[in-house]
Amino acid sequence: MRVLIIEDDPMVAMIHKEYFKRKEHNFGTAHVTSLEDAKKFLENNEIDLIVLDNYLTDGKGIDFLPEIKGFPIIMITAANDIQTVEAALSNGVVDYLVKPFTYERFSQAIDKVQDYMDLLSKEKINQDLIDDYLNSGRVEEEEDSLPKGLSRITLKKVLENIKEQETG
Repeated sequence: MRVLIIEDDPMVAMIHKEYFKRKEHNFGTAHVTSLEDAKKFLENNEIDLIVLDNYLTDGKGIDFLPEIKGFPIIMITAANDIQTVEAALSNGVVDYLVKPFTYERFSQAIDKVQDYMDLLSKEKINQDLIDDYLNSGRVEEEEDSLPKGLSRITLKKVLENIKEQETG
């Protein structure tokens, strides 16, 4: 998966890159520090996922969203006002993380994007697939809640992996 990180703070971008390295999938990450650089990069490169900050030196990421529709986007920003969150979700952002956040939450966002891409790669989609995607990570009222730090998405992937193993 090819990832473009649009973040003006080099240290924060480095943390994002390190988080991607922790995941079991192979991620190729590129980093730009401005919206103008992002536009140029997107003209010449194919990308599967965009990680977008809101407060950049040459504008707001939220205002860039209409130009990058069609890409799965995770917003990672300090912006926690309702107008920004609403605009992000209205423009198709797959997940929204407010700084600071944990690796576990970051990992959950990546899993959600992968589930989103898996769903959209199907030849046919039925209600069960849509429900699985939309309800992933959600705790049913009658179920016990999971221990802190364990998400339903991660638990599902661990169980699938265990079932695939031929030996104990």
